Parts: sequence; structure tokens; C-alpha cells
Amino acid sequence: MGKSKGEMWQYFWQGAKANSSQYRATCLGCIRHHLGKVDLNDAETVDFDSDEAAFKNACIAAGSVLGEKNAMIAHILGGEKPCRYASNTATVTAKALRKRIQDTRKKGKRERDGSSGDDEGPGDISEPAPSKRRRAVDRVEKHQTKRKVFKGISIPFSDEEEKTIHTQFTRATISANLPFQWVEDPEIIKLFSMFRSCAGNVIPSSKVLAGRLLQEEERVGEEQKETLKNENVTLT
Repeated sequence: MGKSKGEMWQYFWQGAKANSSQYRATCLGCIRHHLGKVDLNDAETVDFDSDEAAFKNACIAAGSVLGEKNAMIAHILGGEKPCRYASNTATVTAKALRKRIQDTRKKGKRERDGSSGDDEGPGDISEPAPSKRRRAVDRVEKHQTKRKVFKGISIPFSDEEEKTIHTQFTRATISANLPFQWVEDPEIIKLFSMFRSCAGNVIPSSKVLAGRLLQEEERVGEEQKETLKNENVTLT
């Protein structure tokens, strides 16, 4: 039995294969916009076949994201600005799915930590709660002290190095088909800290990786595709 599609696929057109297990996905709302058929709903957009060439051109103009739920949710909801062409149903579904994912992560964290609530008391608002990645780094550093695990050299990363590292984290995640949460695993952070003690400061959070960094990588890919579209490329 084949693997069923996730619920976000009802708002995206399935394109070519992106890797061994995932496809490219194009927002149906964006396709409608480029078709000039804004009166169609999502189901009607999928079935639109009166002009195959126009549909194909609309898909190219709309661009695509990796057919993975976090990337698709990120396209619909955006960071600061959501997709203005997505249907209301797509937006509602994306918000509900994102909330379920976040709730599942919180539940898993509480179970791993052996706690049933937040680390901070309800009246303690003197400082903002540390990020999930920061807490993971703190646990790793504390564990290294107890276990006498050696640390890597203590040389801070420059802004340019951090940017390059973030790009490579994104590409490695896509290439290896890893879940975005892998960057917050304490054992992963510990491993990188053995190479360079301040590695935890430049490892992106899963939220940043699945949002801004993934979108930037998608944009670079689309720009490269556009640049090479009319070029004769020879593989050697």
C-alpha cells in the first residue's frame, strides 16, 4: 500500500520529485493568481485542464516548495507575511496543523524532561524563558562537565560563518531527509560542541530551519533554475 499524502497536499499541486522520497509542491492559490482564475476553489484548480500550457506556465511562475508539511505550512502562513493567494480553508488547516505539531513537541519535551508543566513558575516574569535550543545547549554543557567530555576549541564564529553554517544545515537537512527537530537533539549539539565549544550558538532552531532558512534555500533554488532555464548545460 502506497504512502498516503498529508492533509496539506489538498492545497498544493504535486510537481516533479525533489529527492528520493519527496516531491515539489506548488500552492494552488498562487497557481490561481497566475492563471487569472481567482474565482476557482482549490478542488477546481486541481481539475482545471482547459489550457494545459497555461496551467504549466502558472506553476512555473508560482514557484514551488519542498512537499513536506513544515515547508508547506511555512508557505501558507509565512513568517511575517502569509501567502495572500491561499484559500481561507488552506490557512485554517495550516494553522491547526502547526498547532498540533507544536503541542506534540511540547508534550514530548515534558515526557523527556519528566515534568508536567513549564520550567518557570507563573509569577516569575523577570526574564524571558530560554529558547528550546538554549535549554538543550545548557543541558549538554552541564552533562559535559559531569562526564568529563572534552570540548572543542573555543573560537567564536563570525556573522559570515554563521550564515554559511545555517545554509549548510538547511541543505544537509534536505539532502538527508531529516526532520527539522534534529538540530535540537542534545546528542547532536554535544557532537558539534566536541568540534567547537561554541557550536551551540550557531546551530539554528527547528523553527528557523523550517521557516526562514528553508524559504531562503527555496528562493536560491528557483533563482538558479531561472538562470539555467535557457542555458545549455552539459554534465561531465
